[in-house]
Amino acid sequence: MKIRITEEDIRLGIRYSRSLCPIARSLNRQRGPAWHVHEDYVIQKTLIPDYHKLTYEAVIFINRFDGGADIQPCILKVWED
Repeated sequence: MKIRITEEDIRLGIRYSRSLCPIARSLNRQRGPAWHVHEDYVIQKTLIPDYHKLTYEAVIFINRFDGGADIQPCILKVWED
């Protein structure tokens, strides 16, 4: 699954937030509400949860964002289809 991380996702993203980081913001916009990003997986907390293991690329993105690195808009593969 690939998502588009926008400049707005990055600017409004909150470090260390499971529901307001850039990946969660992008998933909520593109795949519906209630996405939460954890250290190595994402879950859509709905009546029937949707769970996916994060790609290495997504984990690196999270660590860089949380660490304060300069993050640019991108297309990010968050889980294997």
